[in-house]
Amino acid sequence: YEVMLEGSMAKDTWLKNDPEMDVFIVFSEELNKERLKEIVEKLSETLKDLSPMISFAEHPYLTIKKDMFSIDIVPAIKMGVNLRPRTAVDRTPLHTEYVLKNTDERLRDEIRVAKAFMKGIGVYGAEIKVGGFSGYLVELLVIKYGGFRELLEATKDWKQPVSISLEGDGKKLKDLRERYPKSSMLLPDPADPTRNVSAALTRKKLGEFVLASWLYLEHPSLYYFSNKLEEMLVNEIGNLPLEFYAGNAVVVDIKLQSPIHPEVLWGELKKSSASIKNLLERHGFGVIRCDEWSDERSCAAIACLMEEKLLGPMNLVLGPPFHLRENAAEFIEKYQKAPMSGPWLEEDGRLRSLTIRKKLSPAQIIEDSLDEVLGVDLKKGSVRVYRLSQTDRTSNYELHRWLKLFLMGKPKWLLPLYFQSALGEPREEDLFS
Repeated sequence: YEVMLEGSMAKDTWLKNDPEMDVFIVFSEELNKERLKEIVEKLSETLKDLSPMISFAEHPYLTIKKDMFSIDIVPAIKMGVNLRPRTAVDRTPLHTEYVLKNTDERLRDEIRVAKAFMKGIGVYGAEIKVGGFSGYLVELLVIKYGGFRELLEATKDWKQPVSISLEGDGKKLKDLRERYPKSSMLLPDPADPTRNVSAALTRKKLGEFVLASWLYLEHPSLYYFSNKLEEMLVNEIGNLPLEFYAGNAVVVDIKLQSPIHPEVLWGELKKSSASIKNLLERHGFGVIRCDEWSDERSCAAIACLMEEKLLGPMNLVLGPPFHLRENAAEFIEKYQKAPMSGPWLEEDGRLRSLTIRKKLSPAQIIEDSLDEVLGVDLKKGSVRVYRLSQTDRTSNYELHRWLKLFLMGKPKWLLPLYFQSALGEPREEDLFS
């Protein structure tokens, strides 16, 4: 085997305030997953003084936090050019080789600037929590366009789905389009053309990057590269109660039974959030937006901002057109004894009926359906559902801070323009000290 430094540190594209090390143990022979698991467990025992945590992707790897560094120790199998990888990480050494071969010192600095920009606007990271641009994707985009500003300029011509080829091979893009029909961006991996480097990039994060790029080109500012803007926004709100901004927000506050791996946790949170939004809309609520939060230790939350605090007692049920005989007959049979009114036919030819709602509160609707809407690991914890006007201040500072940001509704990509308009251009030491 061979021990190799990989990732952004090996490529010299790492960010000063985000030092991550990827140490790969590359085996020349093919090993099954059980053998890889044994290797990781032995390494964990050997390095126990460093308190390693076993994490799981396609197969296990170790994560060690030491001083300011986050170190991943990953077993992999050596992959030759034009050969299929046997594990998802086998391509990584070839990624490092490609980036080093196609960049010089100037271009690597441009990559750093692009990463800092994406981090500042909240679109950097391919993990489920973010759904944004991986470090490798940023590196390839800067290589493709020749620099940070050139990348931003290129977004003016991007069409959905964005299709980018490093080598001008249209067939590879066509093949990718068939393999990844729902991807917002297509970019073949130089190390494995059957893989879409941007598969994890969501349409939302792509859109945020494009909008921020246009705004930056019109109004360049150091604000785009700062990680302090959310804290500045929270401080601007000060001690005003949360209900001052929205008493019609409902919160699902979860105390986790035990720590959950971040990828599993955020996957469940996002699915649960979508299920809650769908549940509320099925009951007649207008849901403006929902979002998720977690400290990734013991707490998680889902918040939804509603158009109204409570529903009215009357519920208008829209039925089928009269000419759909079986559907119309079924609707009439179901609602003929409606306690309020109907069924009746309107001028548009569709049946209507009026019923009485049994549940008027969004918190009550969610609470009665927790088993249905929450992920399997989330519902093992202690769950509390409340409207913000009823429980204004949570004792959890991190959650309270996030709720303020959620209610303000100023996403990270918009904050640079917001503060630039309000405060003018900042001093460098105010943002980066």
